[in-house]
Amino acid sequence: MTLGNPKLHMARKNAVEFVKAEADRYAANVLPIIREAQKAGARTLREIAEALNAILVSKGKRESRVRPGDGTYSGIKPTSTVNFS
Repeated sequence: MTLGNPKLHMARKNAVEFVKAEADRYAANVLPIIREAQKAGARTLREIAEALNAILVSKGKRESRVRPGDGTYSGIKPTSTVNFS
């Protein structure tokens, strides 16, 4: 008797593809907000995070990166290196 998924390599491949697709979808939704914040004068990652807070909280969105309780966006750390090209 064999335990586990006999096609584990396929399951892993499908899972990786799904995670990448979800990340791309999320980035496609957030990037326009970031671009608008930059056009409005946001230059630092902290300013961009504040703009994301304003949008996510005003729309009532509770994404996984929004901290429960205070509703602030924690996905961007001020020390992160971000390339939005």
